[in-house]
Amino acid sequence: MSRARRAITLIWFGALLSACWSEAPTPEPDAAPKGRKGGRAEQPVDALAVPEGSRGNGNGPNILFIVWDTVRADHTSMYDYPKPTTPRTALWAAESGVRYTRAVSPGVWTLPSHATLFTGLPVRTHGVDADYTHLDDDYTTFAEAFYSAGYDTYAFSANPYIMDSTHLFQGFATIEHPWEKPWKAKVGAFTRGKLIPEDASGVLSPKWPKPAAKLNKYLFKEAGPIASEALYAWIDRREDKTRPWFAFVNMMEAHIPRIPSLAARKKVMTDAQIARSYTLAETTEDFHRFMTGALKYTPEDLATIAAVYDAALVDLDDATGVMLDELRTRGLDKDTIVILVSDHGESLGDHDLLLHKYAVYDSLSHVPMVISWVGHTPASLEDLPVSTSEAIPRAIAMANIPLAKDFLDALAARPALQQRGAVTEYNAVAKGSLSKLEAEHEGVGLEHLERTWRAIEIDQWKLSLASDGTRELYDVIADPKEVRNIVKRDHITVDRIQAGLDAWFAAVPEVDKSKRTGTYTGHTSSEQKSALEALGYLDNHKGN
Repeated sequence: MSRARRAITLIWFGALLSACWSEAPTPEPDAAPKGRKGGRAEQPVDALAVPEGSRGNGNGPNILFIVWDTVRADHTSMYDYPKPTTPRTALWAAESGVRYTRAVSPGVWTLPSHATLFTGLPVRTHGVDADYTHLDDDYTTFAEAFYSAGYDTYAFSANPYIMDSTHLFQGFATIEHPWEKPWKAKVGAFTRGKLIPEDASGVLSPKWPKPAAKLNKYLFKEAGPIASEALYAWIDRREDKTRPWFAFVNMMEAHIPRIPSLAARKKVMTDAQIARSYTLAETTEDFHRFMTGALKYTPEDLATIAAVYDAALVDLDDATGVMLDELRTRGLDKDTIVILVSDHGESLGDHDLLLHKYAVYDSLSHVPMVISWVGHTPASLEDLPVSTSEAIPRAIAMANIPLAKDFLDALAARPALQQRGAVTEYNAVAKGSLSKLEAEHEGVGLEHLERTWRAIEIDQWKLSLASDGTRELYDVIADPKEVRNIVKRDHITVDRIQAGLDAWFAAVPEVDKSKRTGTYTGHTSSEQKSALEALGYLDNHKGN
């Protein structure tokens, strides 16, 4: 492409993105359903269900809770991946963090995993899943507990599923998103700066052939550095700066549509992979077609898809490094416990799968988890299986934070805490694009995508059970890629581990669906719905 044509392409696409950002109105606050306890913007105390004057004085360190959306542990530098994908956070973790080498996500997609991260409850207990996509108000979140104890609470989410309408933000007094004022212009400019004129691989690419109407503000998720700016702007404008704070930040660089910068690509991709990445379609529709046999990717194609993912991690690492450096520059690092975790991983051709959901392999369930409190957490490793549901409770215990006694008692008495092993659940099939595939490609194979799963990791073993009777046993220490299913070779171990899994499920209560407040199926706007379709969360088949 000539320099002139390249300039014209960038000007045209930049104008298109600017139009998307300038013309799209900032959404109005959602109407608060009965019993809501959270707020979209800075809310009065009664909007958070805390009686006037009953908040605590706030005593304890700050908590910075960073969720890397869609990051698998084995592709990060802190878990010895050979490519330099996350060197900045690896150095931070090595200096002052407790690094959990076998952290296990309780779910394999956004909503159930975040609901567990925010409550400490297993997926089966809170019931948030594909068939019930909001958190009922009668569950107490960590944000509510911190707010009641006198903490200021803040959330910044780049994921359009992690917002007020799904009730996950109960207890956050201030909630911000990159597609809203005052950040949408900066995020739009940052996104434009990452675009590569030759790229035609996805819905955000300059040469993507689909109609421009597919673009909307919810897809501009490349907000890592802006998330840092937003966090510290909120810290600076708080009325009472003596109060400690609890802040949550969701960062979406690793989630498709992925648009890693050229600099990031050059760090972890070959020249051939970079060139191929511009023409290789990477959309949820294409990935689903691959998983059902309707589309073929060569081994080189799959390697390129994984390399683009790695490049996205480079950008994510840089953005996180900015946030952590600013914490240190401000002298807040010694007063702040930083929790870094992922909600789930990503399949990159492993077991002939792409995206997330549909399985419980370690590519989805094995995630990064680091807890760091400078001056209090000497750099160390913990090698036992641990659920990421324990991330915030461990920080609370580490600092002996004086939350309400009944909340701490309930936290300590959770049945899941008393059981051995770390459990991952996939309890409801998220249809996503499956029905569209059925309509467009007669005879495609969907059976392996229409199963639910549950898995447990105990010692070196991982046992996975599917709803169709499939059983898989792996020694994840000797076989971390889970390529040798030894379920038929070791009946004694299988029976022992399955007994442990059965005991776990027998002890842990399941949500009483008859007492739910209703089935939630709505979304805030048609624009958000189209974004969720592009992200692979919703089915965009018009015939349904």
